[in-house]
Amino acid sequence: MFEVTDIKLLPNNKAVVALSFFPLGIAFASYIKLQTIKKYPQKMKDIIISENDERLIASKNQADANAFRILQRLLFFSYMGYTLMVPGDIFEAAGWWLITFLLLASLILQGILSEKSTGGHDSKNNDSEDM
Repeated sequence: MFEVTDIKLLPNNKAVVALSFFPLGIAFASYIKLQTIKKYPQKMKDIIISENDERLIASKNQADANAFRILQRLLFFSYMGYTLMVPGDIFEAAGWWLITFLLLASLILQGILSEKSTGGHDSKNNDSEDM
């Protein structure tokens, strides 16, 4: 479609197609899940239990946290490797800036999300209990 209309969003229109695979995959997985529920409504009970059981939710959250830590470490090693192997690209290459931004964003988001998950009340509650 982009080649027919001569629209150049990116230097290579294949990048747009490649970037669309993630949303397409998520939409397809959701569609399959909804079709499974529609065909087999008795399985809906298992899905409701898996979404409401605190133990399963805690297990899923722990798996997500472990995956986040692994990705964060991979970003750090990529940043360090790129910085040390290609010192001429520091502050100049878009790839270096991208890795730096992603690493810093992951570190900042980790602090923000941990503060939100605790509600920011841990230190306040401890002070009020001492009185």
